[in-house]
Amino acid sequence: MRFRRNKSASSELGQSMIETVLILWILMLPVLLNALNMGYFFLMVLNIQSAPHKAGLYSIMGSATPAAQLLPPATTSAKCTNCTVSYMAFQDLAASAVASGDAAVRVCRAGVCSSAGTTPANYTFPTLAVDPELNFDSSAAAFDLNRVDIAYLFHPLIPGAIFNVGLSRFPRCSGGSTSCCNADGSCVLHRFSEMRVMN
Repeated sequence: MRFRRNKSASSELGQSMIETVLILWILMLPVLLNALNMGYFFLMVLNIQSAPHKAGLYSIMGSATPAAQLLPPATTSAKCTNCTVSYMAFQDLAASAVASGDAAVRVCRAGVCSSAGTTPANYTFPTLAVDPELNFDSSAAAFDLNRVDIAYLFHPLIPGAIFNVGLSRFPRCSGGSTSCCNADGSCVLHRFSEMRVMN
C-alpha cells in the first residue's frame, strides 16, 4: 500500500517558516537595541566612577615630586593649563569618549569650590559636607577636605523610548529618586570622591 505525500501541507510549512524568519528579526530588534543601550550605560557608569577617584588622588598628591610640593590648582592656572585637577579629570573622561560639552567637574578645597566644563541643565551639585575633625586643641581644622564631583549628561547610543525600556528599570542616574531617566533615555550621572589632606 502506498501513501501519497500531501504536497500542500509541506509547502504551507515552508511558507510559515519563511514568514517566521522574516518577522522574527523585527520582533527581536528592540530587545537587541535595549541590550546595546544598557551595555553602553554600564560602560559609561564604570568610566565616570573612576575619573573622580583619580582626580581626587591627584588633588591631594599633585605630581608627588620634591620640585612640586604645592598642591595642583583646582580648575584654572596662569602657569599651566594641563596641570589642574579638572584637566586631569577631563583627560580621564576623554578616554571614555565623554564630550566635555556634556560634563562638568567641580573641585572643592577647604570649602572653596570652582567648576570647569558645562553643568547639565536643571542640575546643581550637592552641598558640601562639613569635616568636623579639629586639631588637638580644637582651634583649627586638622584636615582640609578635598572633593571632586563629576556630573555628566548621559545620552544613549540609540534614542527612543522603546529602545530604552531597560534603562527605565534602574534608579535615577544621579541617585535622587526612583523615577529613571528622561523619555529619550538621557539622565545625569553624578559621581564624586572625597579625600582629606593634613594641614
